[in-house]
Amino acid sequence: MAFPKRIEMLAFYKLVVSALLLSNLLSLNSCSLGNPNSTLKTSRILMGTLIEVTVVGPHDKLQEATNAALDEMKRIEDLASFHKETELTEINKNAGISPVRVKPELVSLIERALEISKLTDGAFDPTIGAVARLWNFSESEAPRLPSQDEIDQALKKVGWQKVEIFPEKNEVFLPEKGMALDLGGIAKCYAVNRAEQILKSKGIKSALINAGGDIAAFGGKEPGVPWKVGIQDPRDNSGIAAVVEIESGLVFTSGDYERFFEKDGKRYHHILDPKNGYPATGAESVTIVAPDGTHDEGLPAAIFVLGPKEGMRLISKFKDVFCLIIDPDGKLIVSPNAGSLFQLQR
Repeated sequence: MAFPKRIEMLAFYKLVVSALLLSNLLSLNSCSLGNPNSTLKTSRILMGTLIEVTVVGPHDKLQEATNAALDEMKRIEDLASFHKETELTEINKNAGISPVRVKPELVSLIERALEISKLTDGAFDPTIGAVARLWNFSESEAPRLPSQDEIDQALKKVGWQKVEIFPEKNEVFLPEKGMALDLGGIAKCYAVNRAEQILKSKGIKSALINAGGDIAAFGGKEPGVPWKVGIQDPRDNSGIAAVVEIESGLVFTSGDYERFFEKDGKRYHHILDPKNGYPATGAESVTIVAPDGTHDEGLPAAIFVLGPKEGMRLISKFKDVFCLIIDPDGKLIVSPNAGSLFQLQR
Protein backbone atom coordinates (compact mmCIF):
# COMPACT_ATOMS: atom_id res chain seq x y z
CA MET A 1 0.00 0.00 0.00
CA ALA A 2 1.38 3.40 -0.97
CA PHE A 3 0.96 6.01 1.72
CA PRO A 4 1.79 9.76 1.62
CA LYS A 5 5.46 10.40 2.37
CA ARG A 6 5.02 12.45 5.52
CA ILE A 7 8.73 12.98 6.17
CA GLU A 8 9.15 14.43 2.68
CA MET A 9 6.08 16.62 3.22
CA LEU A 10 7.51 17.96 6.47
CA ALA A 11 10.75 18.79 4.65
CA PHE A 12 8.68 20.58 2.03
CA TYR A 13 6.93 22.60 4.73
CA LYS A 14 10.29 23.62 6.19
CA LEU A 15 11.48 24.72 2.76
CA VAL A 16 8.36 26.82 2.26
CA VAL A 17 8.70 28.32 5.72
CA SER A 18 12.32 29.28 5.00
CA ALA A 19 11.34 30.90 1.72
CA LEU A 20 8.58 32.88 3.40
CA LEU A 21 10.87 34.02 6.17
CA LEU A 22 13.27 35.33 3.54
CA SER A 23 10.36 37.10 1.90
CA ASN A 24 9.48 38.68 5.25
CA LEU A 25 13.01 40.05 5.64
CA LEU A 26 12.93 41.54 2.16
CA SER A 27 9.57 43.16 2.88
CA LEU A 28 10.79 44.70 6.12
CA ASN A 29 13.96 45.93 4.42
CA SER A 30 11.83 47.77 1.85
CA CYS A 31 10.16 49.61 4.73
CA SER A 32 13.48 50.82 6.01
CA LEU A 33 14.10 52.47 2.65
CA GLY A 34 11.17 54.81 3.19
CA ASN A 35 8.26 52.82 1.72
CA PRO A 36 5.27 53.60 4.03
CA ASN A 37 3.57 50.25 3.33
CA SER A 38 4.97 46.79 2.93
CA THR A 39 3.82 43.23 2.42
CA LEU A 40 4.63 40.74 5.15
CA LYS A 41 4.20 37.01 4.59
CA THR A 42 4.34 34.64 7.53
CA SER A 43 3.69 30.90 7.75
CA ARG A 44 3.08 28.37 10.48
CA ILE A 45 2.08 24.70 10.46
CA LEU A 46 -1.27 24.45 12.25
CA MET A 47 -4.36 22.24 12.02
CA GLY A 48 -2.49 19.70 9.95
CA THR A 49 -1.62 22.10 7.15
CA LEU A 50 0.56 25.06 6.23
CA ILE A 51 -1.03 28.39 7.19
CA GLU A 52 0.13 31.42 5.19
CA VAL A 53 -0.84 34.94 6.24
CA THR A 54 -0.11 37.90 3.94
CA VAL A 55 -0.73 41.37 5.34
CA VAL A 56 -0.26 44.77 3.74
CA GLY A 57 0.16 48.06 5.59
CA PRO A 58 2.49 50.13 7.79
CA HIS A 59 5.33 47.84 8.78
CA ASP A 60 5.15 48.61 12.50
CA LYS A 61 1.72 46.90 12.76
CA LEU A 62 2.24 43.87 10.57
CA GLN A 63 4.18 41.39 12.68
CA GLU A 64 2.18 41.90 15.87
CA ALA A 65 -1.12 41.57 13.99
CA THR A 66 0.03 38.47 12.11
CA ASN A 67 1.25 36.76 15.29
CA ALA A 68 -2.07 37.50 16.98
CA ALA A 69 -4.01 36.00 14.05
CA LEU A 70 -1.90 32.83 14.01
CA ASP A 71 -2.12 32.50 17.79
CA GLU A 72 -5.91 32.69 17.46
CA MET A 73 -5.88 29.83 14.96
CA LYS A 74 -3.69 27.81 17.32
CA ARG A 75 -6.18 28.50 20.13
CA ILE A 76 -9.02 27.11 18.03
CA GLU A 77 -6.95 24.07 17.13
CA ASP A 78 -6.38 23.46 20.86
CA LEU A 79 -10.13 23.78 21.42
CA ALA A 80 -11.59 21.69 18.61
CA SER A 81 -8.98 19.35 17.13
CA PHE A 82 -10.08 15.75 16.56
CA HIS A 83 -6.50 14.47 16.58
CA LYS A 84 -5.11 15.79 19.89
CA GLU A 85 -6.25 16.24 23.49
CA THR A 86 -8.90 18.97 23.39
CA GLU A 87 -12.31 19.76 24.82
CA LEU A 88 -13.78 18.12 21.71
CA THR A 89 -11.96 14.84 22.35
CA GLU A 90 -13.11 15.00 25.98
CA ILE A 91 -16.69 14.93 24.67
CA ASN A 92 -15.80 11.90 22.56
CA LYS A 93 -14.15 10.07 25.46
CA ASN A 94 -17.33 10.46 27.51
CA ALA A 95 -19.69 9.24 24.79
CA GLY A 96 -22.35 7.03 26.37
CA ILE A 97 -21.12 7.99 29.83
CA SER A 98 -21.96 11.58 30.74
CA PRO A 99 -22.37 15.11 29.36
CA VAL A 100 -19.22 17.23 29.25
CA ARG A 101 -19.06 20.90 30.18
CA VAL A 102 -17.07 22.86 27.58
CA LYS A 103 -16.45 26.45 26.55
CA PRO A 104 -19.48 28.27 25.09
CA GLU A 105 -17.48 28.82 21.89
CA LEU A 106 -17.20 25.06 21.31
CA VAL A 107 -20.91 24.62 22.02
CA SER A 108 -21.64 27.28 19.39
CA LEU A 109 -19.32 25.61 16.89
CA ILE A 110 -21.01 22.24 17.42
CA GLU A 111 -24.44 23.85 17.08
CA ARG A 112 -23.27 25.43 13.85
CA ALA A 113 -22.10 22.05 12.55
CA LEU A 114 -25.48 20.53 13.37
CA GLU A 115 -27.29 23.37 11.57
CA ILE A 116 -25.18 22.68 8.47
CA SER A 117 -26.04 18.99 8.80
CA LYS A 118 -29.72 19.87 8.77
CA LEU A 119 -29.33 22.24 5.81
CA THR A 120 -27.48 19.58 3.81
CA ASP A 121 -29.75 16.70 4.85
CA GLY A 122 -26.83 14.93 6.49
CA ALA A 123 -24.35 15.13 3.60
CA PHE A 124 -22.26 17.00 6.16
CA ASP A 125 -22.31 15.17 9.49
CA PRO A 126 -19.90 15.94 12.37
CA THR A 127 -20.61 12.55 13.98
CA ILE A 128 -18.62 10.93 11.15
CA GLY A 129 -15.79 10.82 13.70
CA ALA A 130 -16.71 7.24 14.61
CA VAL A 131 -15.82 6.23 11.04
CA ALA A 132 -13.01 8.74 10.50
CA ARG A 133 -10.96 7.31 13.36
CA LEU A 134 -10.93 3.95 11.52
CA TRP A 135 -9.33 5.46 8.43
CA ASN A 136 -6.87 7.43 10.57
CA PHE A 137 -6.38 10.36 8.20
CA SER A 138 -4.42 12.34 10.78
CA GLU A 139 -1.37 14.50 10.14
CA SER A 140 0.92 12.31 12.25
CA GLU A 141 0.06 8.69 11.45
CA ALA A 142 -0.34 6.54 8.37
CA PRO A 143 -3.93 5.94 7.19
CA ARG A 144 -5.40 2.46 6.81
CA LEU A 145 -8.13 0.66 4.88
CA PRO A 146 -10.73 -0.55 7.40
CA SER A 147 -12.65 -3.78 6.99
CA GLN A 148 -16.29 -3.71 5.89
CA ASP A 149 -17.34 -5.05 9.29
CA GLU A 150 -15.48 -2.22 11.06
CA ILE A 151 -17.20 0.35 8.88
CA ASP A 152 -20.64 -1.22 9.36
CA GLN A 153 -20.24 -1.15 13.14
CA ALA A 154 -18.98 2.45 13.16
CA LEU A 155 -21.83 3.64 10.93
CA LYS A 156 -24.25 2.66 13.69
CA LYS A 157 -22.70 5.49 15.74
CA VAL A 158 -23.20 8.12 13.02
CA GLY A 159 -26.18 10.47 13.15
CA TRP A 160 -26.10 14.20 13.79
CA GLN A 161 -29.64 14.11 15.22
CA LYS A 162 -28.37 12.05 18.17
CA VAL A 163 -26.16 14.82 19.59
CA GLU A 164 -27.56 16.35 22.78
CA ILE A 165 -26.69 19.92 23.73
CA PHE A 166 -27.59 21.65 26.99
CA PRO A 167 -26.82 25.31 26.22
CA GLU A 168 -27.81 26.59 29.67
CA LYS A 169 -25.02 24.41 31.15
CA ASN A 170 -22.65 24.55 28.14
CA GLU A 171 -22.75 20.76 28.08
CA VAL A 172 -22.60 18.35 25.16
CA PHE A 173 -23.51 14.67 25.31
CA LEU A 174 -23.04 11.85 22.82
CA PRO A 175 -25.58 9.26 24.02
CA GLU A 176 -23.97 6.12 22.53
CA LYS A 177 -20.59 4.72 23.47
CA GLY A 178 -18.27 4.89 20.48
CA MET A 179 -19.83 8.04 19.01
CA ALA A 180 -17.36 10.79 18.09
CA LEU A 181 -17.59 14.37 16.86
CA ASP A 182 -15.15 15.47 14.16
CA LEU A 183 -15.34 19.20 13.36
CA GLY A 184 -12.58 19.05 10.75
CA GLY A 185 -15.07 20.05 8.07
CA ILE A 186 -15.68 23.45 9.63
CA ALA A 187 -13.06 24.15 12.34
CA LYS A 188 -10.34 25.27 9.93
CA CYS A 189 -12.76 27.56 8.10
CA TYR A 190 -13.91 28.97 11.43
CA ALA A 191 -10.29 29.57 12.40
CA VAL A 192 -9.69 31.43 9.14
CA ASN A 193 -12.70 33.63 9.86
CA ARG A 194 -11.46 34.36 13.37
CA ALA A 195 -7.97 35.19 12.10
CA GLU A 196 -9.50 37.69 9.68
CA GLN A 197 -11.41 39.35 12.53
CA ILE A 198 -8.23 39.57 14.63
CA LEU A 199 -6.30 41.24 11.80
CA LYS A 200 -9.06 43.79 11.31
CA SER A 201 -9.18 44.50 15.06
CA LYS A 202 -5.43 45.22 14.91
CA GLY A 203 -5.94 47.87 12.26
CA ILE A 204 -4.94 45.80 9.21
CA LYS A 205 -6.80 47.03 6.12
CA SER A 206 -5.63 44.41 3.62
CA ALA A 207 -4.78 40.74 4.07
CA LEU A 208 -5.06 37.21 2.71
CA ILE A 209 -5.14 34.12 4.93
CA ASN A 210 -4.58 30.73 3.29
CA ALA A 211 -5.09 27.61 5.39
CA GLY A 212 -4.44 24.78 2.97
CA GLY A 213 -6.95 26.05 0.41
CA ASP A 214 -9.41 27.65 2.84
CA ILE A 215 -8.93 31.36 2.24
CA ALA A 216 -10.15 34.66 3.65
CA ALA A 217 -9.25 37.90 1.90
CA PHE A 218 -10.07 41.55 2.44
CA GLY A 219 -8.95 44.98 1.30
CA GLY A 220 -7.49 43.90 -2.03
CA LYS A 221 -3.80 43.36 -2.72
CA GLU A 222 -3.59 47.13 -3.07
CA PRO A 223 -6.22 49.83 -3.76
CA GLY A 224 -8.15 48.83 -6.86
CA VAL A 225 -6.24 45.55 -7.28
CA PRO A 226 -8.03 42.36 -6.17
CA TRP A 227 -6.39 39.33 -4.66
CA LYS A 228 -5.89 36.47 -7.11
CA VAL A 229 -6.62 33.01 -5.73
CA GLY A 230 -5.61 29.91 -7.69
CA ILE A 231 -7.71 26.74 -7.38
CA GLN A 232 -5.50 23.68 -7.59
CA ASP A 233 -5.91 21.11 -10.32
CA PRO A 234 -6.69 17.92 -8.32
CA ARG A 235 -4.60 15.75 -10.62
CA ASP A 236 -1.66 18.11 -11.12
CA ASN A 237 0.17 19.29 -8.00
CA SER A 238 1.65 22.27 -9.85
CA GLY A 239 -1.40 23.00 -12.01
CA ILE A 240 -4.18 25.56 -11.59
CA ALA A 241 -7.70 24.63 -12.66
CA ALA A 242 -9.21 28.10 -12.18
CA VAL A 243 -8.47 31.56 -10.82
CA VAL A 244 -10.74 33.74 -8.70
CA GLU A 245 -10.21 37.48 -8.26
CA ILE A 246 -11.71 38.91 -5.08
CA GLU A 247 -11.22 42.07 -3.11
CA SER A 248 -12.93 40.67 0.00
CA GLY A 249 -14.54 37.31 0.65
CA LEU A 250 -14.01 33.65 1.42
CA VAL A 251 -12.80 30.84 -0.82
CA PHE A 252 -13.22 27.36 0.68
CA THR A 253 -12.15 24.15 -1.08
CA SER A 254 -12.50 20.43 -0.36
CA GLY A 255 -10.46 18.08 -2.54
CA ASP A 256 -9.55 14.41 -2.73
CA TYR A 257 -5.87 15.36 -3.15
CA GLU A 258 -5.41 16.80 0.36
CA ARG A 259 -5.09 13.59 2.40
CA PHE A 260 -5.21 10.27 0.61
CA PHE A 261 -3.56 6.95 -0.14
CA GLU A 262 -3.84 4.56 -3.05
CA LYS A 263 -4.35 0.80 -3.02
CA ASP A 264 -4.74 -1.40 -6.08
CA GLY A 265 -5.00 1.71 -8.24
CA LYS A 266 -7.87 3.23 -6.22
CA ARG A 267 -7.67 6.53 -4.37
CA TYR A 268 -8.94 6.64 -0.77
CA HIS A 269 -9.24 10.16 0.66
CA HIS A 270 -10.44 11.82 3.86
CA ILE A 271 -13.82 13.21 2.71
CA LEU A 272 -16.12 10.43 3.89
CA ASP A 273 -19.72 9.81 2.87
CA PRO A 274 -21.78 9.59 6.09
CA LYS A 275 -24.15 7.09 4.42
CA ASN A 276 -21.64 4.36 3.59
CA GLY A 277 -18.47 5.27 5.53
CA TYR A 278 -16.25 5.29 2.46
CA PRO A 279 -14.52 8.20 0.68
CA ALA A 280 -17.11 10.13 -1.33
CA THR A 281 -16.98 9.76 -5.10
CA GLY A 282 -19.06 12.76 -6.18
CA ALA A 283 -16.16 15.01 -7.19
CA GLU A 284 -12.41 15.57 -7.33
CA SER A 285 -12.75 18.98 -5.68
CA VAL A 286 -15.37 21.55 -4.72
CA THR A 287 -14.74 25.27 -4.23
CA ILE A 288 -17.19 27.86 -2.98
CA VAL A 289 -16.81 31.62 -2.90
CA ALA A 290 -18.89 33.53 -0.37
CA PRO A 291 -19.02 36.94 1.31
CA ASP A 292 -19.01 35.52 4.86
CA GLY A 293 -18.82 32.28 6.80
CA THR A 294 -22.45 31.82 7.88
CA HIS A 295 -23.17 28.14 7.12
CA ASP A 296 -20.64 28.23 4.28
CA GLU A 297 -17.91 26.21 6.00
CA GLY A 298 -19.41 22.76 5.54
CA LEU A 299 -20.75 23.32 2.03
CA PRO A 300 -17.70 22.16 0.02
CA ALA A 301 -17.58 18.81 1.84
CA ALA A 302 -21.36 18.38 1.60
CA ILE A 303 -21.38 19.14 -2.13
CA PHE A 304 -18.43 16.78 -2.60
CA VAL A 305 -20.54 14.02 -1.08
CA LEU A 306 -23.68 14.93 -3.04
CA GLY A 307 -22.04 15.23 -6.45
CA PRO A 308 -22.66 17.85 -9.16
CA LYS A 309 -26.41 17.51 -9.70
CA GLU A 310 -27.54 17.52 -6.07
CA GLY A 311 -24.67 19.83 -5.12
CA MET A 312 -25.80 22.54 -7.52
CA ARG A 313 -29.34 22.16 -6.25
CA LEU A 314 -28.04 22.77 -2.73
CA ILE A 315 -25.91 25.77 -3.66
CA SER A 316 -28.92 27.44 -5.34
CA LYS A 317 -30.48 27.82 -1.87
CA PHE A 318 -27.72 30.19 -0.74
CA LYS A 319 -27.66 33.84 -1.76
CA ASP A 320 -24.33 35.21 -3.02
CA VAL A 321 -22.59 31.84 -2.73
CA PHE A 322 -20.85 30.60 -5.88
CA CYS A 323 -19.47 27.17 -6.65
CA LEU A 324 -16.98 25.35 -8.86
CA ILE A 325 -17.16 21.55 -8.97
CA ILE A 326 -14.52 19.42 -10.63
CA ASP A 327 -16.39 16.18 -11.24
CA PRO A 328 -14.94 12.64 -11.11
CA ASP A 329 -14.03 12.88 -14.81
CA GLY A 330 -12.14 16.16 -14.31
CA LYS A 331 -14.87 18.31 -15.89
CA LEU A 332 -15.21 21.85 -14.50
CA ILE A 333 -18.80 22.75 -13.60
CA VAL A 334 -19.65 26.30 -12.51
CA SER A 335 -22.83 27.30 -10.67
CA PRO A 336 -25.19 29.31 -12.93
CA ASN A 337 -25.03 32.40 -10.70
CA ALA A 338 -21.22 32.68 -10.82
CA GLY A 339 -20.93 34.42 -14.18
CA SER A 340 -17.26 34.97 -14.99
CA LEU A 341 -16.10 34.79 -11.35
CA PHE A 342 -14.18 31.58 -12.00
CA GLN A 343 -11.56 32.08 -14.70
CA LEU A 344 -11.16 28.52 -15.98
CA GLN A 345 -7.61 27.58 -16.94
CA ARG A 346 -8.46 24.41 -18.89
